[in-house]
Amino acid sequence: MNTDLRFYLSILRRRLPILALTGGVAAVLSVIYALSLSPVYRASAELVMEPPQISDELAASTVTSAGTEQLQIIEQRMMTRENLLRMADRFDLFDDPDLEPVDMAQNLRDRTEIDIDTGRDEATLIRLAFRADNAEKAAEVTNAFTTFMLEENAQLRTNVAQQTAQFFQREVERLSQEVQQRSQSILDFRLENRDALPEALADLRARQSERETELAEMRRELDRLEDARADYVESYQQSGRIGVVVEDDYTPFLRRLSSLQQELDVVQAGDSPDPDRVSALRARIASVERGLRAQLSADESDAENIYQRQLASIDEEIETRREEMERIEATLDELGEQISAALASSIRLEALNRDYQTAREQYAAAVDRAATADTGDMIETLSRGQRLTVLERALPPARPESPNRRLIVTGGMFAGLGLGAAIILLLEQLNQTIRRPEDLTRALGIAPFATIPLLDASRPTRRRRLWRRLTGAGGAVAIAAMLTIPHHSPDPMDEPGFVPLAERMHPGG
Repeated sequence: MNTDLRFYLSILRRRLPILALTGGVAAVLSVIYALSLSPVYRASAELVMEPPQISDELAASTVTSAGTEQLQIIEQRMMTRENLLRMADRFDLFDDPDLEPVDMAQNLRDRTEIDIDTGRDEATLIRLAFRADNAEKAAEVTNAFTTFMLEENAQLRTNVAQQTAQFFQREVERLSQEVQQRSQSILDFRLENRDALPEALADLRARQSERETELAEMRRELDRLEDARADYVESYQQSGRIGVVVEDDYTPFLRRLSSLQQELDVVQAGDSPDPDRVSALRARIASVERGLRAQLSADESDAENIYQRQLASIDEEIETRREEMERIEATLDELGEQISAALASSIRLEALNRDYQTAREQYAAAVDRAATADTGDMIETLSRGQRLTVLERALPPARPESPNRRLIVTGGMFAGLGLGAAIILLLEQLNQTIRRPEDLTRALGIAPFATIPLLDASRPTRRRRLWRRLTGAGGAVAIAAMLTIPHHSPDPMDEPGFVPLAERMHPGG
């Protein structure tokens, strides 16, 4: 084990110039590369979404969207191509006139950082950062983005509040006109149907009931007259006597004559009629008949004419009753139509009133909402609602964020050492020289009793001295590179007379 270790250490000692050479060259190249990179400065700002200054229980804002949602909208607006190109033109961020606008916008998006930190029952924090090759530009662009977010937040909330207030104001005006239109519709309907309004329905039904009662009385009177006529005809045909059915000029005579005849019938129907009384009644009947004949004209002096005249009077009375009944029935039909129209009007008027009441309720609700929207608009105008404020504005950074030149040089140097180790390993794999007893055994397949090393005193020492010098030079270069980077200026481009390496290498370009 100790023999192997000494063997490998001897190999390393012999091949050390290779490691020193590759490490030194890699360190020099890393230094050149690190110094050729432009510095990148990162400026950052912090904002916070403050809660409303007025309690929602007293007066609520009409902007109900969540703070994170508003910030996402603002971020999308800020990262639009038009806005980014305005930023690039304002701060002269690009020197290449041939660079496409799309590439400019994408470059600015890649250099901009927006971190929204939110949590339950916690304030929403926004961290905004921008990278540039100049500290002042990085801070200016970051502050410009910060101002943009503040203005967009205020404008967004103000616009939403104003649009909400304007919307409900238009709703109030529209519903006010609708209420007036529906009120006018009710008035026009009442004027057009003034004879069939629901208020007249009770009166119409009362008049209908009166006419129906009157019609029933007329029908009974007609039935009575028809029965009386039939009895009158039958009585005249059986007895020849003339009775009174209807009133006319002969009614007093007929009524008196009928009364005396009935009295005579009663007297004669007795067991022992009084002849004197019978004679007196007959004399009186004869006197009444003479008076009736004197009342009648010459062609109406007999009973038949009186009978016919009485029948004509009865028929005329019956016809009058029938005409009256037809008139009442026509009135009932008219009342029925008016009642039907009143019922239809009642349904239609109820619908109009319902629409009118609905419009009034909507109008009242719109008025309340408009008042709430006006209050919310006032809250946002005075910046008393939820708002975005700055905790820390961006300042020019004191040193660049990248590149990390020390890390680049260190990495390059270790990469060179790794390359040198790979070269050494490859050389050892290709070298078939027998240098150890194990090599002799592996090559000849025999176990030697003893080995005598080759002592070549004739090899010149110049080659060894050259390897030692190369090793020392490589180590010195690597150490110098490591010591140079930490003390290098943070921003060599800002130093007077600084010329980038690319320009030094290509002065004509």
